[in-house]
Amino acid sequence: MSDEAAVDRTGISAASHYTEHDRTDRRRTLRLDGHPIHDDKHFSTLTATGVVQSSSNVGTTKTALLLSVHDTYANFQALGLGRRPRAGLPRAAAGQGRPYKRWRRIE
Repeated sequence: MSDEAAVDRTGISAASHYTEHDRTDRRRTLRLDGHPIHDDKHFSTLTATGVVQSSSNVGTTKTALLLSVHDTYANFQALGLGRRPRAGLPRAAAGQGRPYKRWRRIE
């Protein structure tokens, strides 16, 4: 199984989420909606653990394409993103993000 088709050895593939503007070339670059996403070195097939261990931008992107926007947003909320941190700092702010319904595939 090539790294173009696989995110991990379970056979999960993000290929169905790609358009004609998306492709992985031999230079370790994924083009998503015309924007390059690349890794610093070549990885063949990576497991999900390998994507994290290798800090693979391409693998992370392919994995993110498997998730719905709503699920991604729910995970961000569960992690506390967008809420004021409880760090005890007087001017700590919540931060802001675009509403998930207006997210693009590449941000």
